[in-house]
Amino acid sequence: MAVTRRDLLRLGPVLVAATAMPPRVSAQSAVDPLASLRRESFEPCVNSSFEAADGKGARVWLTLMAVQDQSSQVAAANRGAWASLSKRPSAAPPRMDVFTLTFYGPPNLKQDTYALNHPRLGNFSLLLVPSGAQSYVAVINRLVGPLPQA
Repeated sequence: MAVTRRDLLRLGPVLVAATAMPPRVSAQSAVDPLASLRRESFEPCVNSSFEAADGKGARVWLTLMAVQDQSSQVAAANRGAWASLSKRPSAAPPRMDVFTLTFYGPPNLKQDTYALNHPRLGNFSLLLVPSGAQSYVAVINRLVGPLPQA
């Protein structure tokens, strides 16, 4: 599969963020509960409800409708970008865990960071982006393991 310039431009911010991350993210999981949640954590929660609160304390209920793996699409773009950025073109690009969460909820929620609460997953914050009349999407994008040494 060929990687086009358009693919690189679209994923540019993702790649920049990934290369700026520290090699170890395990210390972050103590501060950010979302850091310990993986795609596999969310999959059993499809069709379950999440309580969501915005920064002003307004609460709504959202239903998780889908969990979609995006890692293979990002990996294809990473290979081309990493080859052009790496001092060692033969080095493998960093592995990424990328997935989207699609929620159904009340109409007209604004794009914002919401504090979510779920009985199984606990409390964590997500940026939710409107994706239709009553559909909202969150993108989870993180490194899996340390960055390759250049």
